[in-house]
Amino acid sequence: MNLACCLLLLFPQLLCGLRGVNETEYQMHYSNPDTFQCLSDSSVRISATQVNDDYCDCIDGSDEPGTSACDYKFYCENAGHQPQHIFSSRVNDGICDCCDGADEYSGFVECADGCAALAEKLRLLRLEKERIRKEGITKKVAWIQEAVVEMQKLKEELATLEQDKQSYTTKLAELQFIKDKEEEIEEKERQAKKHGLMSDEDEAMPMADGSYSASQDNEDEDEDHDPKIPVPSIFSRFKGWLLDMVDEYIYSLPSRRSADDYKRPEAETARTNYNSQQTLVDNTQERIDKINKIFDTDYGEQKEFYMTTKECLNFVGEYTYKFCPFGQVTQGYTSLGDFSGWKTTEYENYGTTIDRSVQHYTGGVYCHGGPDRSATVVVQCGLENKILSVSELVRCEYQLVWETPAACSMEEDEAASN
Repeated sequence: MNLACCLLLLFPQLLCGLRGVNETEYQMHYSNPDTFQCLSDSSVRISATQVNDDYCDCIDGSDEPGTSACDYKFYCENAGHQPQHIFSSRVNDGICDCCDGADEYSGFVECADGCAALAEKLRLLRLEKERIRKEGITKKVAWIQEAVVEMQKLKEELATLEQDKQSYTTKLAELQFIKDKEEEIEEKERQAKKHGLMSDEDEAMPMADGSYSASQDNEDEDEDHDPKIPVPSIFSRFKGWLLDMVDEYIYSLPSRRSADDYKRPEAETARTNYNSQQTLVDNTQERIDKINKIFDTDYGEQKEFYMTTKECLNFVGEYTYKFCPFGQVTQGYTSLGDFSGWKTTEYENYGTTIDRSVQHYTGGVYCHGGPDRSATVVVQCGLENKILSVSELVRCEYQLVWETPAACSMEEDEAASN
């Protein structure tokens, strides 16, 4: 080995550049041939010869980017592939971490240059990803077109429902008036039956003072009686006793005891009509609310995610999960949360940005000893609507990976095109 090679091994900083850093880092921090300034503490300066001497002179380890002496990072150039940084602790550990083998320069192991093979593998992966993206866009465009048609139909339906609701409400008020009147008569008849003034075949006769008589015939019978005609006292007593017995017997009949359950047919009909109309009004309002909720939900800039709401997706792992896009996530019968929105980021000068690659589902069933259950859904491009994985990253906080054509970007992947 000649002197030049020995010098390069002993002092790699003599190279144009420095082992363990990229060219930009070298020019910014390591190019001074005399001194080096520690990156985290500019007051500490050391000799340039102390850089990569396998001894930590800086607290942050920035003087040893090319050795394993400090807790720092090592730069892999990986020519022909993607450059990367690895932990300095992996330098000369006997394992080839850089595809070009630059991290194992001690010579204890010989690393083959695998960068070209990795680059080819990555190229094929990118091409496959681009193929999926393009096919996914075809489905996405079709979904957007279907969403446009459905949204228009919903607008028309909503306008019709609003008109129907007005007419239904007007009719309901009319039926309310009829019901109230019939129930008022029903209550008066019920009171009459409770006091024995009316049989099942009779109709109560209201008096001026609000009381009831059994029938007009009884009144006529009383009017025909001449009080001037004497009546034997024994007969009068017998008649009174007999009438009392009859009244007591009549009052004991089931029809009298069940007076509280008395239902006037006309009132029953009025109630049935009213309740039917009320149900019609409620169902109409429920549908109006549902349509308005659809309009208020963010299904994407072009409503591309709307068609995903047409089906729920299942995932079977340790547990069975059910995911209804923009609806609810469940684990068996346990709710993990309802859709609460897309991930948002607040910027002081730019306002709020929406990240439509992450959804939040909150307000799930309370987790014993913890928070309410919740779920985060990571959305990515795919040819089918399906759940790829479910995991519980933190106790009672779940993450789902959802693949769908709706998430495929309209913009071409620059890396794949290159």
